[in-house]
Amino acid sequence: MRCESRDRFRLDVNACVMCPPGTYYNISADDCLLCPNGYYNPISGWYSCTPCPFGTWTEGTGKTQATDCKGECSASLVSQTKFPPCSECPVNSYKSSSTQCTVCPTDRLAVSTEHPLLDKCKG
Repeated sequence: MRCESRDRFRLDVNACVMCPPGTYYNISADDCLLCPNGYYNPISGWYSCTPCPFGTWTEGTGKTQATDCKGECSASLVSQTKFPPCSECPVNSYKSSSTQCTVCPTDRLAVSTEHPLLDKCKG
C-alpha cells in the first residue's frame, strides 16, 4: 500500500495514518505520540514537535499552537505548575526548586542569596 506524502503506513491497522496536530510520528513506536510538555505542533503528519520559546512552557501535552506556550514564573517565585499564579516563599524559607520552598530549621533564619553554593539558612 502506498500512502500520501505525510501519511504513515501502520502494519497493526493495515492502513495509512496521518498524525493530527498536537502529535508527531515516532518511528520507534510506529505511532503518533502527543507532543510533550514544552512543545507544540500545529501541522498534521509531522515527525517532530516545536519547542516553546525560551522562558515559556505548555501546561500539559498535545498542544497545537505557539500560543499554548505560556510564560513561566520569574526566577525568584514558585508555583505548583511553573505557571501563574506565582508567589514568594513564606518567611524563613527559601526557594529550593521552581515549585517548592524549603523551611529553615527553627534555630536558623533564611537569607536571600542567588548563589547555589551558599547556605540558604544561617544560624
